Amino acid sequence: MIILFLVSVTLFSTSCKKEKEVTLPVITAISPDSAYIGDTVVVSGKFFEAYGEDNFVLFNGKAAKLIDGNESQMRIIVPYGAETGPVVIDANHRISAEFLFKVRRRGTVITSISPTNSEEAPLGSGVVEIKGKNFRTNDFLEGKAYVNFTNSERNSVFYATDTLLMVSVPQAARTGQLSLVQEGLTFTGPVFTVKEPSLISVSPAEATEGITITLQGNALFSVNGFSINGQAINNYSILSNTEAQLTLPAGLGTGDFPIVMIFGDTPITSETEIILKPLTNIISTIYYTDGNSTYRRSIDGGGNEYNALLPISTSNRCMTVDRSAGKIYYGGFNALASANLDGTDFKVLFQTDPRGPGIVTDLEAINGKLYWTDSNNNQIKSANVDGSGTIQVLYGDSPSDQITGVFGIAVVGTDIFWTDQNSQKIGKGSIDGSGTPSFMTVSGTAPLFPLDIDAIAISGTIRIYIVDQVSNINWGEPDRILWSNVNGTSVSLSSLNTLSPGAGGISSTQFLTIEPTKQKVQWADNSGYSLMESNLDGGGIITKSTLSTSYVNFFIVE
Repeated sequence: MIILFLVSVTLFSTSCKKEKEVTLPVITAISPDSAYIGDTVVVSGKFFEAYGEDNFVLFNGKAAKLIDGNESQMRIIVPYGAETGPVVIDANHRISAEFLFKVRRRGTVITSISPTNSEEAPLGSGVVEIKGKNFRTNDFLEGKAYVNFTNSERNSVFYATDTLLMVSVPQAARTGQLSLVQEGLTFTGPVFTVKEPSLISVSPAEATEGITITLQGNALFSVNGFSINGQAINNYSILSNTEAQLTLPAGLGTGDFPIVMIFGDTPITSETEIILKPLTNIISTIYYTDGNSTYRRSIDGGGNEYNALLPISTSNRCMTVDRSAGKIYYGGFNALASANLDGTDFKVLFQTDPRGPGIVTDLEAINGKLYWTDSNNNQIKSANVDGSGTIQVLYGDSPSDQITGVFGIAVVGTDIFWTDQNSQKIGKGSIDGSGTPSFMTVSGTAPLFPLDIDAIAISGTIRIYIVDQVSNINWGEPDRILWSNVNGTSVSLSSLNTLSPGAGGISSTQFLTIEPTKQKVQWADNSGYSLMESNLDGGGIITKSTLSTSYVNFFIVE
């Protein structure tokens, strides 16, 4: 009896270990029994998951988009890439048997394209019409279908019907068959021919920096850049498919050079050459910046002006020129840099100095030293012009220096002067940073919003000039330039000029400079895009030059 009992227990125990049978989903029908990609179909059957999102319908492994569903029916969209073949349902990892389904193909055909070449439909600006039948309008407009040019794929159309597509010709397109991709299939059309650009002539054949030359050629709309003597020409306009204009920048050198066209990413060297000649009889040179680009305008003895873009691309707030050293120095947001007078040999200075330049709002170069105002840290700083050594903080590293809103700087002899916007005062210190900085006692016309400052020594007496941007405080009132002889630690400021804004005088002005040889005051009138000049006493105002940018951030006249 005991033996029989043990056997019964063993048999019972074994039967308890059998796995629970899994019921697989079953597809009984798909309606309709064939469909195009993107069509809605209904999959019927049993043993699906109750919640539609727990079921996945796969067409040859491509998952369909679910519209809705339950344990016996699923509404889905036939996915891209689906082909005639098996369909299965994955119901929470329970896989059904395969159900054969026919995916129909549309008879998409490209019958013609117009134009068929880049001369009539230029690269980057032309439009091609593609005619045919069975284009999926919504797919093209939604970016699911697209147009391929040779060397440029996945181009979206901007107009679509069942029989017409309109697409912009990409800059990178090259000669080859145009094609469409819709529903995962490629449909090939006629050849689109791209003609390489060529040059025929240049006028004038001889030129200097700052001169605008005119090119005649073919297929110029396909050009996306020019260069001469290895330097990119940034200031150019393509007027038509046969004509372009280039303004020659500084730094190109002199000699005979071929004009190179950039075709996509391929340079094409033409047989057309430009003869570059040096500027002669230059009596004045103006360097100015709009905060991004830097220009050099040269004026010769005949009054002719040559405005050239320097090959420098940098964000700068201010600059100064050291003619004897042949250098321009730039200041900006935590940056100092130098370059030759033609913009070549651009170098960033003091990249690793822990003190950093800060936000440089004004800059001077004197006797191998740079002096500047750091408006971020409210400090006066100095360093070697060649980037050697370290940055020195002359003033502002102690609260006792009382610098709260520094902006402009001027260096005369052994003295440094600066403006403080917050305190509306004028600071004074030594170029070696010795002693405690002082703020001069101001009498007469007190500045409301002092910006730039410059100084000149006249018969042993230092005279300072200050831009007072009154319009920043009192909207609509004219800006002004204030001046005074420095008497020890005090100044008595009077108004140099009170011309109304827009009258070719002082308007939206930030910076000024003193031309020491001719003893002239010069400033930018941003309402008239002009460089203005007057005598030291404010008389004899003239427009020295009309500048090529709508806003002058800083300028230097040599």
